Amino acid sequence: MNTPCLFENKKFAAVAIGFLIGISAFCIALFVVADKSTDTRGPHIGMAQTEQNLGVQYRSSWQGDKSRALGVTRLFAIPIWDNGQGLGNRMPNLITQPTQSPTIFFGARYPVEYIVAIRNFIVMTAALIVMNLTVLSWSGSNFRRRLLFLDISLLGQYFLYASVTNWYHQADQFWGMCLIISGFLHSSWYQPSNSNSKTSRPAIVFLAFVLGLSNLLTGHVLYFQIFFFATAFFAIVHLSKMRSILGLFPLLLLLTLAGVLVVPQMIELASQVWNTQTIPHTSQPSLFDFFQPRDRWVYRFQPILAFIAASFQPILRLINDAGPRTEFLNFLFIIYLVRKYTEIQSSSTKQMLRVSLGAFCLLLLGAAFLGTVQRSKLPLVSKLFDFHVWQLSQPMLILILFTATITLGNVEQARKSVRRQESVDNFVLVIAVVMALLYPVVMITKNTHITSTRLLKNELAEENIAKSPELLGFSKGLRHIFVDGGETKAATFKGFEDLEIQRAGYPSIASIIYGRSSNTLKVTEQSFRSVISPSTADCQAEVLDFLAISAIVSEYTKSSDCRTELSTYFGSETERTIKSAAGDDLAFVNKPKVFSSWSIADDASSNPTESCPLFEKDCLSGLIVAKLEVGSRAPFKLCESECLFTYEWVAPLTSKQVLVPENYDKTIEVLDQVTGVKLRTANYQGLLAVSIPSGATSGVFEATIRPDAMMWVRVSATYIHTLIWILTVILILIRGLRGRKRSALAGTGSNDESSSQISH
Repeated sequence: MNTPCLFENKKFAAVAIGFLIGISAFCIALFVVADKSTDTRGPHIGMAQTEQNLGVQYRSSWQGDKSRALGVTRLFAIPIWDNGQGLGNRMPNLITQPTQSPTIFFGARYPVEYIVAIRNFIVMTAALIVMNLTVLSWSGSNFRRRLLFLDISLLGQYFLYASVTNWYHQADQFWGMCLIISGFLHSSWYQPSNSNSKTSRPAIVFLAFVLGLSNLLTGHVLYFQIFFFATAFFAIVHLSKMRSILGLFPLLLLLTLAGVLVVPQMIELASQVWNTQTIPHTSQPSLFDFFQPRDRWVYRFQPILAFIAASFQPILRLINDAGPRTEFLNFLFIIYLVRKYTEIQSSSTKQMLRVSLGAFCLLLLGAAFLGTVQRSKLPLVSKLFDFHVWQLSQPMLILILFTATITLGNVEQARKSVRRQESVDNFVLVIAVVMALLYPVVMITKNTHITSTRLLKNELAEENIAKSPELLGFSKGLRHIFVDGGETKAATFKGFEDLEIQRAGYPSIASIIYGRSSNTLKVTEQSFRSVISPSTADCQAEVLDFLAISAIVSEYTKSSDCRTELSTYFGSETERTIKSAAGDDLAFVNKPKVFSSWSIADDASSNPTESCPLFEKDCLSGLIVAKLEVGSRAPFKLCESECLFTYEWVAPLTSKQVLVPENYDKTIEVLDQVTGVKLRTANYQGLLAVSIPSGATSGVFEATIRPDAMMWVRVSATYIHTLIWILTVILILIRGLRGRKRSALAGTGSNDESSSQISH
């Protein structure tokens, strides 16, 4: 008697295929294309920067088994304030990481690079497994080849996000979109339902929605609109079946999960003051936006070539003619699916195709007309749909590949096909399959270059983090700044990201605040983010003195005017030169020995609240300036523990407030370090003004964060998110155990065919 092969079990095989493809893709991305931040030829953007507001700490921030990053305030282990860069800002980040995932709790024990990579691997593998089981719910015909095709075809977007662009949060969201779409395409939605039977509630659908929402709604907020267009048609069609398919309690869990992830983001987005009046946000259109000005068309005959590009983009990329966007949706499969729709006799498969094609049409209409809606500047409507429309191609690609894989497994269609039609269909099918499989291959070979992985070989990063602060003269807890536009920074760090130095306790005034307006930051080219990225134009000694910069680094050969100004203001004896390995002068560092305090003679009620750009001297006009003692350290310093920062000050008796170089926020609570008395704070042109204790002319302020309602909401959302994850696992386990028990009982009592039914 032959021993049955384990892979003959279709469910086991589906899980194994998803896991093997997932781990293979992860290893390819890790060892072949890796993290581009290690390549000195490319942009120095990697996990540390794209995940800077994830809230967990960086490798360089560790001492023993404890994270030691300074300037990050936590509430019940959830980060709520970041003072490690810039002038302080709330966490999490509104654009790249607007909510915290349950992986935030691992930040207490592991560096962020490991957490991001492992989280990405788990999300991808879970998505592939769930999708494979969903496909298997339809048909087991040639299931191994079909599942391999589906899993490999979807890796193109993964390599794009995780390796080509380093958008790790969007890689998570892509897999979240895969899970949501697969959940709506499970066979249970399209079969006659029995609302009284719990066996009609497949656990895999609930799992797909929980995992999908958890990943889709914790990254870039522009995915909200993409998520809406990808799911609106499904939600409308399946609305009446929601309770019977999911069950009441799981449905309430899903609604709660969506609420805690979306509502806080909507509140914060609505509260932001955008710069659209001076610098409007221009969204990127789709290739299918045929109504945009013709001088912006990617192709001359775009209404025709857009569909060709959407079908053959892997080939176009090989010949460098793919256009500026990755708008590949494998349109050839649509031709094949439309033809098969007229042939298939199965009512459930036909209904699935009808719904899937309807969802595709909604996405295609969105790609064609949303650009016009954005440009028309309709009140509220245009702003509501202000996102990069070309990204609708991602759910279209997922939808088409998933539907095609299910359709290919329909045995009945093969029996009903006419031979002449079959030859035409097979030709289109073969080309579509080749394009689908070629896409991930092109993303690896054409769009990336070989780099050394920093995840597994971190000796260079550890060496740089140990040497760089000492080399540049940085001091623990004191601010530094590069005023050369980045050239010296890149050359000094040799491609190493200075953000890790900031997290290690060497804060920088440079920062980028995505999606959250800041009162004192310079406006950048885009309206949805604020930025400080100093250059030689910002070499203003008085402002740098006010900001309490302890080390000012500038390029040696290009900054003579800057060097002269700094030397004149702070004194030439404070200057030191940094040399390259070849002995050439690389940069100079100015370390001020004398700092000043700025104070305000008027009461807080007369403070101007209109924001002032940070590096303008006019911001400091009309203030009282008093010098600190010669040789004292910079007055602003991050705390090692407990408090957020301390600020040493002096002021004459005529002063009423001290102006602290920190963004004003109502959550900042300031105490007199000697007496412990809480002091009143006020907004002065976007900066923090603190009332002077009666009769005092000097002292030290100690600041902490007193969480407000919004911070509590963020923390609560993270815990609720995690709790729903745990409840989901428990529910799946209980349902699985009950299903096995029912199957065992049915197998011993009857040979009825229904006894073999399982919940996918």
